[in-house]
Amino acid sequence: MSALEPSDLGTPFDVITAVRRTNKILRARFDDALYEFGLSYAQYEALLLLRYDGNLHASALARDLRISRQAAGRLVYKLLAGGLVEMLPRDRGVIGLRITDEGIARLRLVRTALSETDRRLAALPHELRARLVEDLGSVERALARPLDGNYW
Repeated sequence: MSALEPSDLGTPFDVITAVRRTNKILRARFDDALYEFGLSYAQYEALLLLRYDGNLHASALARDLRISRQAAGRLVYKLLAGGLVEMLPRDRGVIGLRITDEGIARLRLVRTALSETDRRLAALPHELRARLVEDLGSVERALARPLDGNYW
């Protein structure tokens, strides 16, 4: 636990430290659940994007996951090999990706495995959770802005 007094908290470094500590715990829980079902964190994130966006191409997946096109290609290959996504032809030769029923089922299994984490977070007051989501969104937007004015 920190030896800092409450009046000392709130510096940018304090924010970074608090987010990193929380991320470490959440990431460990996610990694355990994902390992059980043969998924990496990147594969899980890709499946979530495809679940909610329906039909993306590999370049859009790379952009949304903030990874290189080459990394996205390797990721897509593994998802295809596992039967978790399928390719769909689109306009001008672009190949779209769609999550399969197996991919949806795998997401459900991971979700069930994370139920203890959900239960612990649900025990926090609703107002705190809502404010946390809003505040972290503000932090994400502030940090996601490119330094040079270009996103890609």
